[in-house]
Amino acid sequence: MATEVRVKHTVKNLIWSYVSIFVTSFMPFLIRRFIIHYWDMEYLGLTSLYSSILNVLNISELGIGTALVYNMYKPVAKGDFVQANQLLSLYQKFYRFLGLMILMASLVLMPFLPRLIQGNAPKELNIYVVYIPYIAYATVSYWVYPYSSAVYQANQDISVTHKYGSIVWLITYSVQIIALAVCHNFYIYAALLPIGTFLAYFLTGRRQRKQFPQYVPAKFKRDYFDRKFWYEFKHRVVGLSFSKLRTACRASVDVIIVSAFLGLADAAKYQNYIMVMTVGCMLISSITTAVLPSLGNAVAVESRENNLGITKMSVFVVECASVIASALMVCGYQPFMLMYAGEDGLLTDGTAILFVIYFYLKCISSISDMVRSSSGIWWEGKWVALFETGVNIVLNLIFINIWGIEGVVVATIVSLALINIPLETYYIYKYYFQLPMKFALMEYIKGGFVNALSICIVWVVTGRLQFGVIVDMILGLVISSIILLVFYYKSEELAEIKNILLEMIKRKPM
Repeated sequence: MATEVRVKHTVKNLIWSYVSIFVTSFMPFLIRRFIIHYWDMEYLGLTSLYSSILNVLNISELGIGTALVYNMYKPVAKGDFVQANQLLSLYQKFYRFLGLMILMASLVLMPFLPRLIQGNAPKELNIYVVYIPYIAYATVSYWVYPYSSAVYQANQDISVTHKYGSIVWLITYSVQIIALAVCHNFYIYAALLPIGTFLAYFLTGRRQRKQFPQYVPAKFKRDYFDRKFWYEFKHRVVGLSFSKLRTACRASVDVIIVSAFLGLADAAKYQNYIMVMTVGCMLISSITTAVLPSLGNAVAVESRENNLGITKMSVFVVECASVIASALMVCGYQPFMLMYAGEDGLLTDGTAILFVIYFYLKCISSISDMVRSSSGIWWEGKWVALFETGVNIVLNLIFINIWGIEGVVVATIVSLALINIPLETYYIYKYYFQLPMKFALMEYIKGGFVNALSICIVWVVTGRLQFGVIVDMILGLVISSIILLVFYYKSEELAEIKNILLEMIKRKPM
């Protein structure tokens, strides 16, 4: 019965995750197209730079939210509302403090903004005035019902969060398009960002209060938590802080470095390609995001052997989906960018292939993040994230002077393939599953080989035939699917998926 409930929540979460991805990915693409049309790449580069700066500052969250959600899985699973509300009081207190810290750090950084822009900023804009709404956009979520999403995640139901977020941002993005297309006012566009964030968190919070009225933060008292809790909590937060630093550097420091070394126009081009790749990553990672609450619940009440099965199935699904998505990106990346940003916004075909490789490795690395978040294995192997971050930044600074934008992508690929995936897998299997990692690592190597083979064959076939982007993508889908079947037709995971589908068909009422 518990398994059926987890499957139901996972499917529901997955559906609304895809709705949220559509709204929060397609609409920003449309908005960026309007910015390119009515202004130029420098405006787009400025939005990319400010978003990246504030993403880096958000590492001050230090993973506290994830650590607290992990602590909530057990009391929620056991119906211990008193302990859950005590944890929510801690969650609220930390987030209000962190919001203030991010606000202060953002203001301190303001005088240094010109140093992060190579060349000239848009003359018609006051870069400081535009920066202020971005600060509010990054901080408002820390003060408006910051704990509501944690309540939903601990109860294995994040669909509500996605639902309200999708509705609010669809409206907000639509008004932003009107501001750009009709009013031609960039300041109104920027001012709408914090308004959208406020409404999304406010409505979600109000809904959570009605749906789960038993979850209300208690009045905070340090005595709620013993020494063992604080000891474990600090260990988890330190481990998570390194992981947050790594994620911020991978996603945002790259853009800052491109802006500082190559200028706002190149930063805009880089961010355009990243956004296309990120949409694919979000579609794939929605699998792990949907599974995460149920796996967290299972960690609290089930055996490691059962959770290993869930993890193996997640790896299989993510690998197969990533291989197919990589093949589609090989066919459609450059044609889409040509249509979207024009010839001036294109990077080379070789750079596009590098982004496809980056995409695949990032999707695979999301498995480790899922297992760490659900099992609480953050302290063990914490130095991996810090080491990867250092290597990535150093290689960025070296390679950008040699290969330009391509060097930034290569630096991230190297850090993911040689540091992140093998070392993260090692620590998860050693400290949580308590098993050798060789079988998992061999599975990743096999998946990487299958993906490389698929990319090469699709690239050669579509490059020679040149039927057009739609036919090329159909060929990419067919070729990658055939390759997956050749390598995985005897796998236990594929057999289990077949059984699940057959059971669902049998239960379907006629």
